[in-house]
Amino acid sequence: MRAIALIQVVELLAYIEDKDLFVEFYWKNLSRRLLSDEDANDKHERLMLTKLKKVLFRLTYKMEQMVTDLALSKENQNHFEKYIGSNPNANPGINLTVSVLTRGLWPSYIYKSSDESDLYLPLEMAAALLLVNASDRLSYSEIETRLNMADDVLFRVLESLACACAKYQILNKLPSNKTIPLPPADERERVVEEVTKDRRYAINASIVHIMKSRKVLCLQELVTQCVEQLRLMFKANLKAIKKQIDNLITREYLERDKDNPKLIHYLV
Repeated sequence: MRAIALIQVVELLAYIEDKDLFVEFYWKNLSRRLLSDEDANDKHERLMLTKLKKVLFRLTYKMEQMVTDLALSKENQNHFEKYIGSNPNANPGINLTVSVLTRGLWPSYIYKSSDESDLYLPLEMAAALLLVNASDRLSYSEIETRLNMADDVLFRVLESLACACAKYQILNKLPSNKTIPLPPADERERVVEEVTKDRRYAINASIVHIMKSRKVLCLQELVTQCVEQLRLMFKANLKAIKKQIDNLITREYLERDKDNPKLIHYLV
């Protein structure tokens, strides 16, 4: 039944024009499944990626590497646990699970990015719990400010410590319902914004690749070839392509013919 469902999803995906948008959502949700172990199954994830690859081609690369990345991390964790088990003097006295991930394969919320704030880490582990040692009562905004932690990460941390659905309810929460009363961020808006930025890079790369091989090409032909080259990822907007052509002309990668403005020359 599961295999049939996977096949149906892939067949439906073949009719979607904006495959890169689907990939971005799938990539982020896959990272959450793999790291939280919620319904995560390496065999099923690999099976799905194998089927998606037939439709998405090279767009599945990072996701395939993520599954491999975590498998290697789990192997390292097993070696660590064997080492601790055979060396009583090295035993830390607590259960410690660490995922070693390859930077660049995973979504940016997993690791510190250059355009994000630094998390205020204490010397000890369990940063959120240490705050209650000095305060009996803290609001969500106070915890967020003191830790300088992103909303989506802090939400999951507090949910695991304070909600009734948590395995061990260490903190008391008011009101005492099952979820943290945090307004959800517009995930779709953020993903669309990221995909739009990535598309600009993809259009630029396509234009340069075409012009590098052709050297001289009329504007309409360049736009047509660019659309065709990108159609496996998304339906390129004609205005966006022309805007990026103008951008490359400004940056002196391309230039318009002096006698015929509709003729484009490659400069680099």
